[in-house]
Amino acid sequence: MSDDRLTIRYIPLSLALLWDDNKKRHDIGALIQSFKRHGFKDSPKFEPTLNGGEGGIVEGNGRFIALDAMRGGGDDPPRGIAIDDDGKWLVPVTFGVDAASEAAAKAYGVDHNALTLSGGDFDLTDHMRLWSEGFDTQLIELAQEGITPVAFDDADIQALLDVTGAPSGAFDIDDEPPLADYVPDAIFPSQNEWGVPDLLPDLQADFLELPFTRWGEISRKNKMRGTYHFYTDDYRFNALWDDPLDLPNSRCVAIVEPNASTNEQMPMAVGLWRIYRKRWLARYCQNYGVKVWVDLNVSPKFAELNLLGVPRSWRAYATRGLDKHLDLIERDHALAVKHSESDDLLFLVYGGGAATETECKARGWLWLPENMHVKDGRRERRKNG
Repeated sequence: MSDDRLTIRYIPLSLALLWDDNKKRHDIGALIQSFKRHGFKDSPKFEPTLNGGEGGIVEGNGRFIALDAMRGGGDDPPRGIAIDDDGKWLVPVTFGVDAASEAAAKAYGVDHNALTLSGGDFDLTDHMRLWSEGFDTQLIELAQEGITPVAFDDADIQALLDVTGAPSGAFDIDDEPPLADYVPDAIFPSQNEWGVPDLLPDLQADFLELPFTRWGEISRKNKMRGTYHFYTDDYRFNALWDDPLDLPNSRCVAIVEPNASTNEQMPMAVGLWRIYRKRWLARYCQNYGVKVWVDLNVSPKFAELNLLGVPRSWRAYATRGLDKHLDLIERDHALAVKHSESDDLLFLVYGGGAATETECKARGWLWLPENMHVKDGRRERRKNG
C-alpha cells in the first residue's frame, strides 16, 4: 500500500510558479465568471519536477492567471480564496503523489485536460483544438521519452509525425556539450549611473535568423538554431532570471531581449529593475556569442530608461505591433533613430494585422505575424491545436 498522501496548503498567489511550457488554452474570462458564481473549488496541483526541477503548477495554470487578473482588476477574492494579514490572496494548492520525472509530470498535465474529451467521439483534430502552438512537438517529445499520455496512442503520435512534424533544424536534440554550465553573480561594464549593463555592439543582430520562435513554444532543453523572442506572458520566462542556462545552451543564434511588462502606473524603480534584468540577460547571452535585438516594447513612461546600456551605434531593434496603436510603433522607430543617430536600422515589428503589415512594408521595416510559425524564409500557418 502506498504511503503517498495528498495535502492542500494555501500559498500566496504572488508566489505561484506556473508551468512555463504549458500549452493548454484557457478562457480566462469564463474562468473569472465561474469563480464569481461558484467560488474557487478546484485546487491546482504542484509538481516539483516541472520547469527543470524548479517545480510548477502542472494543472491549474489558467486558474492562477484568472485569479491574478481578478486581483489586479480590483475584484474581491472569490469564495475559497483566503486573505492574509497583509491583504495578499492565498490560493489552495494540492501537494503530494508526485510524478517520478519531469516528462511524467508533463504527461499527467496533458492527461488531466485531454481525458475530459475521451468520453466523447472526439478525434485527434478535436483534441488539438484544446492546445496552443507547439503542443504537437511537445507530444512527440514525450513519446520519444517513452511516456505517451494515456489520452493518445501510437497512431495519434504517428499521425502528428506524418502531418505536422517539427520545423527542419529547429527542434533537434543532440549530444553537444552545453555552452554554459553556471550562472555568475556578475556585474557587467556600464557607463550609466544605474549600472545597467552595456551591450556589446559587435554582437547585435545583423539580419533576422529564422526560425523566429517564441520562448516556451518548444522544450527549453531542445536546440533551436534561430531567434528566440519573448513576446508572450511574463510567467513563461520569469524563471530565466534565476537560471538562464537554457538560453545559450539552446544554441540559438540570436534573441530579442526578454520583454517584461510595464505600464504607466508602475513605479519608476520597478520599471528600471525590469529593464536592468532584461539587459543583463542579453549581455550574459552575448558572452556565449548570441546576437541581440534590443526590445523597445515598453510603456512610454520608460522609453528613455529602456535605452540605458544600448550603444549609440546600435541598429537592431524589435517591438510589438497592434493595428490600433500604429502611433506607438512609429514612436519606437523614431526613438531608435534618435538614439542611433541614423535611420539605417534593422527594425522588426512582431504582430498586428493588415494595417500593421501595410505600414511596415511602406516603411521598409521587417514584419512578422503573431501566432504563426516562421521558418526557412517563408510563413507557415500552424494549427491552433
